Amino acid sequence: MMFIYAAVVALWFQTTETPNPNIWIDNNEVWMQTAGGPRQLTSDNIPKRLPLLSPDSKRLIYVVDRFERLDWIDERRIGAMVCGHANCFYWIMNPDTGETIQVMVDGFDFVWSHDRHWVARKLVGDTPVGEFETLKLNEADIYPPGNDPDVVGMGFGRQPEHAHNLGPFTWSPHDAWLGFMDSQPADDVYVVLASTSGVILREKLAMPVRYDTAVEWTDDAHFQLKIANRMLRFVINGSEVQQLPQ
Repeated sequence: MMFIYAAVVALWFQTTETPNPNIWIDNNEVWMQTAGGPRQLTSDNIPKRLPLLSPDSKRLIYVVDRFERLDWIDERRIGAMVCGHANCFYWIMNPDTGETIQVMVDGFDFVWSHDRHWVARKLVGDTPVGEFETLKLNEADIYPPGNDPDVVGMGFGRQPEHAHNLGPFTWSPHDAWLGFMDSQPADDVYVVLASTSGVILREKLAMPVRYDTAVEWTDDAHFQLKIANRMLRFVINGSEVQQLPQ
């Protein structure tokens, strides 16, 4: 815990001005653009990276060590991530005391829901058929679901028959669904929706779509995929995903 707190610094400051989120580092010090002009927030000449204001704009965090990403999760928690070749580690800490609340071991991305109750992360396993990527929400294994034949077989020590390459995660506006692409061999590409309760909706796409295409949400029941110069639109109808006419 002591190492982590030394690496991530939380700083309180008071201002009567309404700050602009435009923050930068100049000569090892953090500056912020305010209504009254640039304001210097630190003066210790220690090299810093990744400055970030809290949601209420009253606290500042920055990195003085190896962390690659910082998040203000909410007023009581900050996140700090460091990655190696095979996976990442994500610390959740109290910004006031530096106490480590939780450490998430393994995974990539770590995408928080809008209400900050859920974090989606991608785990990657190497298999003879290619990368087998899976989705966790918090600490729960969500996708592929537990009844997937490959998941069942892996539980008995067998190798999977299909690879899974998961695209970027995007939450619907009110966190009803997490949307992403799943690319499998033979150009099979699916759009997948996962709920925090473990419900999975999946639709195979009739045309080639890059697995790294992002799901763009209109509301909790409608989303779209941008394919070259076309826009494919979908609606969630009960337990089905249906493509809307062009």
